[in-house]
Amino acid sequence: MTAKPTNRQRRGEDGFTLIEALVSLALGALVVTLTLTSVQMAGSVLETMRGRMATAEALARTGAILAQDSLHALRWRDATGKELFLGTPDQAIFVQSARPTAPWRGASLVQLSIERAGGEDIALYRREAPLDDNGPGQWLAPVLLRRAADIVGLRYLDAQGRWQSHWAGVGLPRALAVALAPEGPVPALVAEFPPLVERDCALNQPDRCSLASEVLQ
Repeated sequence: MTAKPTNRQRRGEDGFTLIEALVSLALGALVVTLTLTSVQMAGSVLETMRGRMATAEALARTGAILAQDSLHALRWRDATGKELFLGTPDQAIFVQSARPTAPWRGASLVQLSIERAGGEDIALYRREAPLDDNGPGQWLAPVLLRRAADIVGLRYLDAQGRWQSHWAGVGLPRALAVALAPEGPVPALVAEFPPLVERDCALNQPDRCSLASEVLQ
């Protein structure tokens, strides 16, 4: 007896059905979409982290410059006997012993200034000039310390531990600072003035210095 041929096919012998192929394509498209989304999210997070790191590094550099300036600050009186220190929300001027990198020897007059060009264009500059008993010399070109929309202004710490936007006290404040938005109770960049800032002591003139020699060692 001869077996009759049949057109019935057993399931799975001749490959995928149309529905199975469509499901496979849909799953593949979903995997590709999820992968691209993950890559884009990772790139965005990385870019955000890079921006935050760059901001932190810029703030650290500015803070280091302010700290060095305040560390070498001097008490200096002009010809009228008035102590040289100016403190406003947008400008601070004080005296310091010249750094080794300065093109002159002796004291320097330092100016920190905030310039507002309108909108979010706010910049913090520093410049320096030689200073002697005849007064300040020519200012050097200003150096940009920070340009950002979050700069609020300069602040000054009084003897009671309160931050002021203007300095009207006698002598130097305990510290100066740059306030950034959002401004909190303590400014973002704080540079403390040391207690021993007498001019003749810092300029290595012990015969005119009122401090004991062992204090300076």
